[in-house]
Amino acid sequence: TGVQTCALPICPGTRFLLDLARVDAAEPRVREAARRRLVAVAAKAPAWQVGWIRHRLGRSAIRNATSDAEVLRGALDLVNVLALEDAVAPAMRLDAGQALVAALDAVGRDDEASTIRTTLMIEFPEQFQTETAP
Repeated sequence: TGVQTCALPICPGTRFLLDLARVDAAEPRVREAARRRLVAVAAKAPAWQVGWIRHRLGRSAIRNATSDAEVLRGALDLVNVLALEDAVAPAMRLDAGQALVAALDAVGRDDEASTIRTTLMIEFPEQFQTETAP
């Protein structure tokens, strides 16, 4: 009737993927444990992996936030994704930027949201209709 566990060690790649998924767990304790492990990995990881970590941590923090401070914590993770520039896939940067704009708008940081929105329009013009577009 209980959950079966395996005594075998988990390889680092599998642990990484598991923790990326667990930052969205329903239970806060599970989310926090995964977050702590991912932050530790990020300290020594290549830029592409840091991008994945910060993207997932930021989205999770915003989704599960119960205060503006927690939303801003997630926003900072998403800023880190944007700062990694070419080390992160364009689609991930776009997603991080759009989530960042929404988060900043939600907590009343209109000027910051506008700055990020403008940056996204410059970097991803095909994603935004202009006023003169048909």
